[in-house]
Amino acid sequence: MHITSKIIKTAKKALRKRFIYIAAILFFTFGISGIAQAVSSWNPTLIVNTESFNVIDSGDGTTDIELRFGTSGNNKLQWNLNATRFQFTSNLLVGGNLSATGAIAASGAISADGNITINADAGAANAVLTFGNDAGNETLQFNDTTNEFDLSDDINVTGTLDASSNISGSGVLSVEGASSLQGAVTLGSTLRINGVTYTFPYSDGTASGKVLKTDGAGNLVWATDTDTQLTQEQVEDYAGAAATGNTETLITVTYQDADGTVDYVVDNDLANYSWTNVDDSEIPDAITVTGYMQDEDINTFSELDTWVTDATLLKGGTLTDAKICRYESSTGEIDCDYTDQTGGSALSSTGALQTVFDSRYVNTSGDTMTGALKVRGSLSGTTLRVDGNSEIWGALAVSGALTTDGNATINVDNTGADAVLTFGNDAGAETLTFSDSTNQFEMSDDLKTSGNFESDGNGTFQGTLEINDDNTGDATLTFGNDAGDETLKFNDTTNEFDLSDDINVTGTVDVSSNLSASGVLSVESNILSSGNISGSTLTVDGNVTVRGRTYAFPTTAGARGQVLTTDGSGNLTWSGSALGLGSGGVVALSPEYPNAVYTNSGTVTNKIGQLSYDFDATNKENYYRWTSTNSSLQEYWIVARVRIPDNFKQWDSARPIQFRYRTGDSSSANNFLTMRLYGTDGNQVALTGGGDLANTSWTTATVTGPASAGVYAPGSYITVAVKLVSNSTGSADAGFINLNFETTAP
Repeated sequence: MHITSKIIKTAKKALRKRFIYIAAILFFTFGISGIAQAVSSWNPTLIVNTESFNVIDSGDGTTDIELRFGTSGNNKLQWNLNATRFQFTSNLLVGGNLSATGAIAASGAISADGNITINADAGAANAVLTFGNDAGNETLQFNDTTNEFDLSDDINVTGTLDASSNISGSGVLSVEGASSLQGAVTLGSTLRINGVTYTFPYSDGTASGKVLKTDGAGNLVWATDTDTQLTQEQVEDYAGAAATGNTETLITVTYQDADGTVDYVVDNDLANYSWTNVDDSEIPDAITVTGYMQDEDINTFSELDTWVTDATLLKGGTLTDAKICRYESSTGEIDCDYTDQTGGSALSSTGALQTVFDSRYVNTSGDTMTGALKVRGSLSGTTLRVDGNSEIWGALAVSGALTTDGNATINVDNTGADAVLTFGNDAGAETLTFSDSTNQFEMSDDLKTSGNFESDGNGTFQGTLEINDDNTGDATLTFGNDAGDETLKFNDTTNEFDLSDDINVTGTVDVSSNLSASGVLSVESNILSSGNISGSTLTVDGNVTVRGRTYAFPTTAGARGQVLTTDGSGNLTWSGSALGLGSGGVVALSPEYPNAVYTNSGTVTNKIGQLSYDFDATNKENYYRWTSTNSSLQEYWIVARVRIPDNFKQWDSARPIQFRYRTGDSSSANNFLTMRLYGTDGNQVALTGGGDLANTSWTTATVTGPASAGVYAPGSYITVAVKLVSNSTGSADAGFINLNFETTAP
């Protein structure tokens, strides 16, 4: 029952919450007691702990081991040496599950926020919750045989009783409030509702549609429901038959059984209708004319006029046999002035109008002609259009614009004279002349083009040629070429000349400002610049003169660390004699390494262990130690940054790096150490002799590689990383690191 299950849940929560921390701490402490390589928080000093435990030292072994909370009050978790048990000096609240293999005894109340489970091993026995009482203990028991709850005494529920299964009682079930039943209800035969007792039949109805009927005394039986209801099809058939059988005239009604619709069709033949009692005013004009013309002959326009109520709709003259009346839909008029079926009046071809009958004349209001027009005198007008050739024997004077769709030829007789096109101007006429003697065009003044200027031949200018006269955008001079056009451009953005391809100068190049080249600048003779020369590579095959001093450079690159020396006459050679090794070039790192951090490697998950540091009194060694309780190899990193000396010259060629190490087991399958080095550019340097190091005795490894590879900028930082790897069988110890730099003598 719901109330009972709440009691059980509350009891479970109380027990579980009260004792969960006890079980966790018991498991935690007893679980670590057998680990031989465990590191405490104090000796040796613990740096990193990724294990699932921590160890508290046992002191001198004669006093209890305590974990104290706060400086005031007596709040302790204590391991009692004499009683060999854990003790809490204050209340314990368990937020998770509490499991105990033995008995749990509590002198106070037990409460839990979670569940409490009785008979958690699910053995074949009753699960009993006992309630002590001075009149005798009572129990709430889950019976293993009947699989149901048994209460040893009565139950009184003051709230809601919610049961998801059966409720069985040997006495009376009395409910004072409202009851809500979510599932099926099984009754004998009688149900009392609102004071009326109903007796139900002992079987279901014999067919679908049966209803319960009462005899007035509460006895219910199954009976047939006699109410009749028409279907939609029946209703449609009745209505359709009534509509189809109508006796109305000039309308036909048809019922469509397929879709349940009724079609109404009205007779549209006007001959079937009676016009006896129809007044003219009730009929539109068009119908009035059409209707009466069936019975009357209309011979004259006046007769037609008498039958049309709106005389404004008529136009025309005499209505004779030669005339035809037409209805004009655009105007709504009846026009009786037509003499042909096309809607116009034909001309009689009589009269004396030359504009109609004489084709020798051109209509002054506008006309076309197919022959030649010859004008011996003056010809004037607003527009003259000539579709063919036009010959003018005298001068052609035009006060307006002169346009032509075709070509205009000057000096068409090709005589030995200049062909001149004159442009009038208030400052004096100017000409465009094709010279008969030079066979070339000559312009009497300057030429300005707003678009492109193209010439298939040579262009010769006695004056100045100006590009981009409006001073906007880049000014570009294009050189056509069969391999593709090339350009000389003055860049409006950078304010400098840009050549789209190489430039070859056979004479002297004199640059008063900077000379910049994105490719190779090759000069066979001398190059003189009063400004800067910039580019990715400057190649000089001869001597270089700087500030009036000429220097002859060596033809080889020289060895690493050498410098250029001069003989006083400008002859430069590579030399290393002026450089010596300075003292103090060795950088020694001893645990704890300065500027060091401790980290796992990226996404690596095998990082379970403890990193500590200690002092080996026998061998006088400071060292880091990495251990793990995991059977598989686990790893961790020590990373330090070291500054390259300002007077750094090179690494010691014989022993650039020395690394001190030791392992708990001789096999690298159980433990080893590996060193890595990153130059000042951040790139890893390939090392030799610094990987998978394992030896049970203190050993100094000589690590080579940086003397021949890597970038080491003075004043910048390199990174030294040591990886310590071990499983539960071994351990990895990291000692000193010597970085053997060689520096120049101060």
